[in-house]
Amino acid sequence: HYEEGRAFLKRTTSGRRRKSQMKLPIDRSIVEGKIIILVDDSIVRGNTLAVTIKRLYEAGAKAVHVLISCPPIQHPCLVGIDTPTHKELFAYGCKSVKEVEEKAIDKFGVTSLNFISIEELYTACGAKYKGQGSKFCDACFTGNYPIKVPT
Repeated sequence: HYEEGRAFLKRTTSGRRRKSQMKLPIDRSIVEGKIIILVDDSIVRGNTLAVTIKRLYEAGAKAVHVLISCPPIQHPCLVGIDTPTHKELFAYGCKSVKEVEEKAIDKFGVTSLNFISIEELYTACGAKYKGQGSKFCDACFTGNYPIKVPT
């Protein structure tokens, strides 16, 4: 049942786009002429964000600033989330967080986009980031897998 609510878990690109269009109703009378600050948990493939930003501008938003409450997801999850390859991830191939933010501004037409850092994420969880061997699995952000990665 979990997959039903999560667009990024849909098996096909068209399924993810369709789910993204359905999940967020936008009221033009509220959005038109406004500066919007959109907070999202993550950017996995970018489908949901692309659809949402397009719809906000179509509804008359003057500007859209995006805040993402985790670092860029640059590595596949091998322990449970359906993101099996690097190439399907929006942040794949970017060498810095700044590069991911610039890619998002260019691709989605947002006014600005910022991610939380890995250190800030750990602080929010009440822990200190220690690099490899940290308290939580952060492999999708850092590439430091807590298990042996199959080749």
